[in-house]
Amino acid sequence: MLNGVKISRIYQKIAEVSFNEITARICVISYSRLNNMNLISKQSQYPWIIRQRWTNIIFLHFRVESSKLQKFIPFPLDKYNNQTFVSIVPFKMSHIDVKNIPRFLTMTQTLWELNLRTYVNVDGVKGIYFLTLDATNILGNIIANSIFHLPYRLAFIDHRFNHLKHYQHSDSYFELDYKREDINKTKTEFDLWATERYSLFTKKHKNSYQGNVRHKPWDLERLEILKMEDGFSSMIGERFEMSDIQSPSYCQRLDVSFEPFIKI
Repeated sequence: MLNGVKISRIYQKIAEVSFNEITARICVISYSRLNNMNLISKQSQYPWIIRQRWTNIIFLHFRVESSKLQKFIPFPLDKYNNQTFVSIVPFKMSHIDVKNIPRFLTMTQTLWELNLRTYVNVDGVKGIYFLTLDATNILGNIIANSIFHLPYRLAFIDHRFNHLKHYQHSDSYFELDYKREDINKTKTEFDLWATERYSLFTKKHKNSYQGNVRHKPWDLERLEILKMEDGFSSMIGERFEMSDIQSPSYCQRLDVSFEPFIKI
């Protein structure tokens, strides 16, 4: 039998979900109106459509066979030294500010994200392609799916004291123990190749989209991996073992803004 405290928490959770859904719908409607008014185009009237802050960012890169990966990617793969890479990137998102939306609706929202990405080259533009992006907040999922056409999923992600745990379903899980060395690393050519990319590419139905992102160059720290269990990279479509991790890195904070995504 439920006591008063449990009932109160249930109603609080229902209210939180309802608020997030309403806020997300407002954001989507506002974006759609701007789009219909032709205020969003290749010569955008707005330098950004959404801003946010990323903290506790981790980069884990590993090699995969190009022939196995390409069949899951709708754009040409970009390669480093003739090798193909996939990256798992967890981070915390906060200070979300959506254009023309009252800031009190979004600025209090925070979420954890864990994404699986690879690297593409579309007509000479080096960019990122996401196979999946798992996040803990329904607001972020609705906005990203509706406005940016990105493949977000709702998931459980917990991060405490250098330990990260993710669960989406029985075959999609990820667990990581790590140690920050608190030493700024000298970025290698590979670090620059994998992180300094300012375009995102995605495909929804038969349409392809490009969105540009703006931020300062990454300030990377060295990172030691203590333990890792990976069932997340199987989202590629095949299970790849997380071996031969290249240049694991950590970034404490980055402020980011996104331009509108344009059909290409």
